[in-house]
Amino acid sequence: MTPFCTVVQGHGNRGEATFEAGQGQLRGIIGPDDFYIEANRWCFKVMENLREKAEWTDQVVVSEELRSMRKLEQSGGRGYLSYLIENTPAAVHVEYCAGIVAKCSHLRKQI
Repeated sequence: MTPFCTVVQGHGNRGEATFEAGQGQLRGIIGPDDFYIEANRWCFKVMENLREKAEWTDQVVVSEELRSMRKLEQSGGRGYLSYLIENTPAAVHVEYCAGIVAKCSHLRKQI
């Protein structure tokens, strides 16, 4: 699976920086339903919800939130969250990556 810089989270790493810096930039560009991979949809939804509640967003918090919703395993588990964090592009690329996701989403809707 190819991660997308959207499902970015983490504590003290580039994933966290991308989400925190890019969350405002992502509004209006993409939403959870733009992700092809269901695990990415769930992760993005959880991070948006945490952000709206002004709660900290890191791998542990996202993992626990997914677990409480009974969506952790469906979202790939803690291993997938670690994979996303390790493969998250830098915050400066968040708009570019969001544009790719938006374009792919648009193309899928055309089919």
